[in-house]
Amino acid sequence: MSQVFREVIGRGRLGRYDGTKRKWITRFCKEVYMDRVETSDWICGVGGLVLLISTFFPWHRWSAGVYGSVSSGAGYGWLCFFLGLVAIVFVVLRVAGVDFELPFPDGLIYIGAGGLGILIAILRLIFRPGGFGFNASPHIGIFVALVGGAVVVVGGVMKLREV
Repeated sequence: MSQVFREVIGRGRLGRYDGTKRKWITRFCKEVYMDRVETSDWICGVGGLVLLISTFFPWHRWSAGVYGSVSSGAGYGWLCFFLGLVAIVFVVLRVAGVDFELPFPDGLIYIGAGGLGILIAILRLIFRPGGFGFNASPHIGIFVALVGGAVVVVGGVMKLREV
């Protein structure tokens, strides 16, 4: 771990790092095992964060000819917020050492969340809102959601291969 990260976290605000046992002692849970977190979990967590953040970007740009244009939000793309949240919460639970048995591998949760995020973004690309002289073109939020969903799916596939 980097020295700066140890100093910031080690001041007692979030917890302290026990370098001998490679675990975090925090206020929120007893122990956080950093060795349990694999690369695929980190990838899924980052992808889930990107998927979650994509809902705060505009997903469509509306234009009305000579009258100008305006951006709009995600619409039912807000489901991407919850799908990203599912991926992040699942990673946090694994980091916190919460062990629970599922009838399927962990990677399938990531693949499902990322795949649904991609599906929602693709449906928003295909079925764009419009009418009454307004045209809607895709904006950055859709593409950020596609990237975030793809990263979560890649991390899920990596998690399945680790088993």
